[in-house]
Amino acid sequence: MNQSAGSDLQTSSVAFDALPTCIGSFPHLEAGPVCDLLARTFPRCPAWPQLPNRSPGESMYAQYAASLPGARIDPSDGKTTMSQGAGFADEMTRFYEQILAEDLRGFEPSPGAAAGYHELLGRVDGLGSEGFIKGHVTGPISFGLTVTDAHDRPVLYDETLRDVVVQGLAAQARAQCRGLARGGRRVILFVDEPYLSSFGSATIPVSEQDVIECLNVVTSAILAEGAIPGVHCCGNTDWSLLFGTSARVINFDAYSFLEGMTLYPSELESFLARGGALAWGIVPTSPVPLAAATPEDLADRLEAGLVRLEAGLARQKDWDHDMLRHRSLVTPSCGTGSLSVELAERAITLTRQVSDELRSRWGLGMW
Repeated sequence: MNQSAGSDLQTSSVAFDALPTCIGSFPHLEAGPVCDLLARTFPRCPAWPQLPNRSPGESMYAQYAASLPGARIDPSDGKTTMSQGAGFADEMTRFYEQILAEDLRGFEPSPGAAAGYHELLGRVDGLGSEGFIKGHVTGPISFGLTVTDAHDRPVLYDETLRDVVVQGLAAQARAQCRGLARGGRRVILFVDEPYLSSFGSATIPVSEQDVIECLNVVTSAILAEGAIPGVHCCGNTDWSLLFGTSARVINFDAYSFLEGMTLYPSELESFLARGGALAWGIVPTSPVPLAAATPEDLADRLEAGLVRLEAGLARQKDWDHDMLRHRSLVTPSCGTGSLSVELAERAITLTRQVSDELRSRWGLGMW
C-alpha cells in the first residue's frame, strides 16, 4: 500500500487536459481486438474492456462476486446470489484474514471472468510509463441492490453481507490498482454505480449516509494505493452525494443529463477546490444519436455545458476559467456492451475525435 501517495492525492489535483478514455463494457467476443483498438485510440489512457457477451461470468456483478464469501454464480446466465449457508462462517473468516494481511492475490478477477483485464495486464510493460491506465469495479450500492440473498432480498439490507460486499469490492479495487500499475503508469479506477440514477426514489430506500460510507470505503482504498478514484453514474442523480465522497473524478452523462449537474454549484466548487475533476460522458451510447453525432457538434455541446457550469462557479472573483478545461476527461456516456460492434467502435472513435477537437480549441496541442 502506498500510503504517502494516497495522502498526497487527498488534496492534489491532476491536469487531464481533455484526455479521452472509455467506460467498461463492449459487445466484442474477444479481448485482443478491443485492446488493440483502445491502445491505438487512447494511447494516453487505455482501459480494459468488460465483455459480457463473451460469457455470463463477465457481467458487472458476476465478475466481482467470485472472491466473496457465500456468493453463487449461475453459469447459464451469470445471475449472482449470496447466502449465509453451510460453510459461510469459514469462508468469511478466510476472507477477512486475507484482507487484514493485505494478501490481495485472490482478489484480482480471474481470466475466465475478465479476459480484457488480463489481456491489458499482458501489455502493460509495452505501454511505457507515461500517461494513465484505467480500470473499473462495480460499485457497492449497485452490487448490493442487484445481488440478492437466500430470501431474494438485496444483500445491501443484510448488515453482514453488506460489509462483505463493501470490503470485498475495496480489496478487488486495490488488487486491480496494483496489477495495472506494474508498467509504471498512473492508475485511474472508476467505481461504476448505475443504480445511483434511482437514488431518492421509493425503489431505493438507502440513506445518503449509507451511500457515502459504502462508496468511501472503496474510493479511499483506491487512494491508498496511490491511484485516482472516480465514480461513474450513467443517469441523473443527486450529484452532491458523489461530490461528498473521496472520489477524485465524477463521470456523468453530459450528453443527456447536464442540466442536473448545474444544480449543485456550491458542492462542485468544493469538489474542485480539493482537486476534483469531471469526466464528461459527451458521446451518446444510444444508437440513433450516436449514428448521427459529429465531433464538432459534440465538442460544441460540451463547451456549452462547461460555460453553464462556470456560470454557477464564477461568483469567486479569482475564479480560474481554465480550471475545468484542465480538470476534464472525455468519455462515452456509458458502456457500449449493448450496441453492435460497429456502433461501439464508432463511440470510441468519436470520443478521441471530440478530445482532439477540444484540445485544438483550447490550445492544448495534440496527443
